[in-house]
Amino acid sequence: MPEKFYTIEDVMDMFGVSQSTLWRERKSGRLTFTKVGGSVRFSQSDIDKYIEGFANSWDLIKEDK
Repeated sequence: MPEKFYTIEDVMDMFGVSQSTLWRERKSGRLTFTKVGGSVRFSQSDIDKYIEGFANSWDLIKEDK
């Protein structure tokens, strides 16, 4: 099955964030992306890795307490 790709607007809606927040996450390297014909797209695997990064961070925070 081919991987699904999302637009900037799709990802903004998914996470309930502004475009500037999304750009900041991209610039920091926490959220990777792909350029398709000059347009930015986020693959499902990019999004899954981003979410997993938050889950791992949360686990570390809980362990410290």
